[in-house]
Amino acid sequence: MKNQTKKVFAIIPSAGYGTRFDAALPKQYFNINEELIIEKTINHFLEIDQIEKIIIPLGEQDKIFSNLDIAKNKKIQTVQGGKTRAESVLRALETIKENSLVVVHDAVRPFITSDMIKGLITDFDEKTDDALIFGIPIYEALKKINPENLSFSINSFVSEAGTFFGLERQFIRDKLNAFIIENSNYIKSYFYLMYQIYCDGASRSNPGDASIGVSINKDKVEIDTIKKKIGINTNNVAEYEGLRTALDYCEKNNLKDVQIYLDSLLVVQQVNGKYKVKSKNLMDLYNQCTDLIEKIDNLEIHHVPREQNKRADELANIALDS
Repeated sequence: MKNQTKKVFAIIPSAGYGTRFDAALPKQYFNINEELIIEKTINHFLEIDQIEKIIIPLGEQDKIFSNLDIAKNKKIQTVQGGKTRAESVLRALETIKENSLVVVHDAVRPFITSDMIKGLITDFDEKTDDALIFGIPIYEALKKINPENLSFSINSFVSEAGTFFGLERQFIRDKLNAFIIENSNYIKSYFYLMYQIYCDGASRSNPGDASIGVSINKDKVEIDTIKKKIGINTNNVAEYEGLRTALDYCEKNNLKDVQIYLDSLLVVQQVNGKYKVKSKNLMDLYNQCTDLIEKIDNLEIHHVPREQNKRADELANIALDS
């Protein structure tokens, strides 16, 4: 945790009954691969050493949780939940007697990972952050159906944030609702995608001997690299070729949920439709990149400062020196 000395608590609301689920049991007590949904969720938090206590707000009529083996864990504490999620979280907060970092996550969302939780806790900076929101982008196609021939067209995509929060206790109690609605610029949003790819192009003399470097990471761990010379080219061509190589890798390996980072603002803005492509030398590479982008599900392309792209730059220079 950056500049962080406070204790860490987790609140996992489980007081809801999931009326839309239309089942006899609350959905948190259904099995996924021989493990209850609520158990799967809690186990991710039990893996985090920094978390001192996990507080579970339960429904008033809940007779199931206390009979589970996981309820006997010393880190687990239960409280009676409220009529709403917000009230349940507040009742859990009332049991924490010191100003701490509090992580809130719903019991019925079991597909979070311990690495995601650790990342949020690590990124929280006590000096600058009031709250961090961790979201998983969900892209849903909005389709318009033609009843005459049963064809459809995709109109747009919708991105929805998840509901994973890391918040300061006092902040939640006093200001959360108004703060999120009126001051959302103070909240950092973290969109977690499975693959992070860093790419770079290098050209000595511009134009001159050129190369590209690509670092492919899964859950922030490098799993593959690409480095190669690309002949005599300009720096912009090399940057585009680095991106094209990264996109080609994604398409050939059927990767989805990908964030690609490069330090060429020109290339990033062009492929994201913010800048026009004026150079004829770049048009073919631009078209190749945009064609590949259409084939990759849930892809984001971002600009980063050069100092955050050191690994890809290193790979490109290794290629040049070889």
